[in-house]
Amino acid sequence: MLNLNLVASTLGARDSLTMDSSEAQPVESPASAATTGLKLSRGLIVIASVAVVWYLVLLSLALFTANPVQLNVQQILDSGWIVLATVDENGVVHERKTVQGLLPEGPLKLSDKCRYTDREIILPLVREFGDYRITPTHLPNGDRLVYPATPAALRQLDEILSPPPQPAAKK
Repeated sequence: MLNLNLVASTLGARDSLTMDSSEAQPVESPASAATTGLKLSRGLIVIASVAVVWYLVLLSLALFTANPVQLNVQQILDSGWIVLATVDENGVVHERKTVQGLLPEGPLKLSDKCRYTDREIILPLVREFGDYRITPTHLPNGDRLVYPATPAALRQLDEILSPPPQPAAKK
């Protein structure tokens, strides 16, 4: 055993003042430790920055591409009337433009609750027991859907209502 009291106290060894020469370990200098800490903090900053950018990309995708309007084709085809209008919370239809069918003049009140109020919507309607109702969708949950009148939804409506192209006559 080699007595290294002076060396141990100079290097900051706390556990043992006597050590075997084969157990001697190199000690990092304070400058080396600071450099390692700086590299570690730079790495964490890079990782955090990449995570924030990824989060922002996912958030923008969710905001701009989530839930596009998809019209129920069967519901549109089953409808006697299709109206572009606004509906208030009492079910009264305002500012209407009929796309398909002829509705009577005067006020029109729906017997169904409409989930979009005070914005222009596509209303597929049928007449049941003397009342105008939103056309059923034949979905398992029995929902009666209305659609926001977005440009994409209006294009879909036009495609659904357009007659299929006729095949070219053979000569």
